[in-house]
Amino acid sequence: FVVIFIMFNHAWADDIITEMSAEPQSSSILIQFQTATEEGIKSFIIQRSIDDAENFEDVVEITAVGYPNDYSYLDEVVWLQKLTTTVVHYKIAILKSNGEVVYTSTLMVMPSVNEIIKTWGSIKLLFR
Repeated sequence: FVVIFIMFNHAWADDIITEMSAEPQSSSILIQFQTATEEGIKSFIIQRSIDDAENFEDVVEITAVGYPNDYSYLDEVVWLQKLTTTVVHYKIAILKSNGEVVYTSTLMVMPSVNEIIKTWGSIKLLFR
């Protein structure tokens, strides 16, 4: 019985968010998602894990507009974190109006090195 509930739970999240992506930028990660329906949805919380795919922290809460929509968020704070891995994990918690929470599957992103950091590293090497 529990397994059926979990499978239904994930299928339901996939019915709400039809597309989701996380792409590294030069100094941030762009998270985008598209909804098919938002009936009974209060908000979406983008969550990040910088050490593994188990310990997630809330990054931002986005209020649902109430109809199918495209959303995006630029995570610039990830570069201020002490990354212990080369992979950052993201998922979205969907908060229903009745208080229930369902989660999307997890996305893995390999951040690219910030252009400013690369340039500064090159300048430091010149003066060694």
